[in-house]
Amino acid sequence: MVSEIGVLRLCAVAREPLGLEAVDRADLLSRVRLAQEKDDGLITASKAEGSEYHFAANGTILVHGRVCVPKDEELRREILSEAHASMFSIHPGATKMY
Repeated sequence: MVSEIGVLRLCAVAREPLGLEAVDRADLLSRVRLAQEKDDGLITASKAEGSEYHFAANGTILVHGRVCVPKDEELRREILSEAHASMFSIHPGATKMY
């Protein structure tokens, strides 16, 4: 992730050391994948003939190229919190970026 940001010539400001934040994000995708494996309805839908769901090379279930988050309220809440609290989101918050 750090090398990709360097190639894009962006500057990242992290509240935590970048290594810990990167591990947390990687861990989030792993937890989504594990939750997908426990969601019987999602697995059934992804295996249906002509389904819009498909599997990525790492086993993650995707819909139209996007990660499909299973019905896990805690996981969904964490994803939404991360999206709104991220330094990369363009959502007016404490810093008012407008």
